[in-house]
Amino acid sequence: EDLGPTYIKIGQILAGRADVLPPDYSDELSRLWDQAPPEPPSTVVRTIEEELGAPLGQIFAEFELEPVAAASLAQVHRARLPDGQVLAVKVQRPGVQEVVQADLDILRDQATFLEGRLAVARERHLSELVEEISYALRSELDFALEGRNADRLRQNLSRLGFAHIAKVYHELSTHRLLVSEFIEGIPLSDPEALRAAGYDLRAIAALGTRMYMQMIFEDGFYHADPHPGNVLISGERIALVDFGTVGYLTPEMRESLGAMLMAFVEQNPQRM
Repeated sequence: EDLGPTYIKIGQILAGRADVLPPDYSDELSRLWDQAPPEPPSTVVRTIEEELGAPLGQIFAEFELEPVAAASLAQVHRARLPDGQVLAVKVQRPGVQEVVQADLDILRDQATFLEGRLAVARERHLSELVEEISYALRSELDFALEGRNADRLRQNLSRLGFAHIAKVYHELSTHRLLVSEFIEGIPLSDPEALRAAGYDLRAIAALGTRMYMQMIFEDGFYHADPHPGNVLISGERIALVDFGTVGYLTPEMRESLGAMLMAFVEQNPQRM
């Protein structure tokens, strides 16, 4: 947290990698998914008013200054339109683009330095990992792009009755502000709450797998940041949130992935 948004993002990525870190580390880093230190209310209000060019009271009938979630690049507030529609207002942290760019420049230099001196850094393609993080972070900083990603996923997943992607209000959104319908739900990061609410975790896993199978193998366009805080169980539906990072697969890549998956199911290592 002290190192800032870029390193918080790296911590978030590592929190989901049980193959890399032991459980104690993963559990601690998972707090970064939605518990980063929030910005002061005055900063949030100023950002919204600068982006939309109007006083907060003219835009929303209600606006909760306490965020419902705070992450590395932005935080989310609950609001209400005059017609009663409840909204999630995602506000980018001020100055975060400059901070992230400076951090990425330093990380690139560090990666190049280490690859010149350590075989393990070369074997793990450290510079390529930094570029991957850089691409993901730059994409996440463009909320207009995130809004378009949400629209595309919403359209694609409309074929599944149990999938829910929030509607984006583009007329209230900018590159630093994303306004969408608010989704009430229990995150996958709280399995005990899901059990207490009577949900069957195996059924949730099966439906979630079906949703990802469609995104990857049928659509070739998928939500690429599925940590447990970004997947909510809302009534009878599975809702995805946070669409800053998405993935694209060509038909050829989908064909190869499908063949690899079938080989895995058939336990055929030679084919894999």
